[in-house]
Amino acid sequence: GRGHTAGAQLAGPQDVPTARDKLLGYQDALLSVGMAAEGEYVRIVPFGREEAVEGFVTGMLKGPTPPTGFFCVNPRATVFCLRALHRAGLRVPEDAEVVGYDDLELPVPVPTVRQPTYRLGEAAVQMLLDRIEGRRTEPLKVFLDPEVVIPEENR
Repeated sequence: GRGHTAGAQLAGPQDVPTARDKLLGYQDALLSVGMAAEGEYVRIVPFGREEAVEGFVTGMLKGPTPPTGFFCVNPRATVFCLRALHRAGLRVPEDAEVVGYDDLELPVPVPTVRQPTYRLGEAAVQMLLDRIEGRRTEPLKVFLDPEVVIPEENR
């Protein structure tokens, strides 16, 4: 690892299955390396209200054990997390690391979890065709593996 002692999750609403899965995956990953995975280091970010991330991050940085890593639920949350870290005088990735979800061009390159959007589109069309043509009538869940993209500056 990179010596992190605490990682924060800026999670989406837990009534959204994909947001819930992201939080569970984050918690599993932290627990696997012996780090705390809940409580003060998890904040639920309402979709469309990502500006609240800035306050969440600022508050966490003032705590007794500020996190040194942040996983953001979506690109807007990533932008507001970076803004809060910058305003606190922290450099990314030197002082704190940020991992985003979905691609977004940022002034600071950060690792990103990239969804396989082309494959998602293919799967959606195939499922639609199967339903239209009567080959499948019951709901189907499809899981596609995302890709972790690490910019050269973060290696």
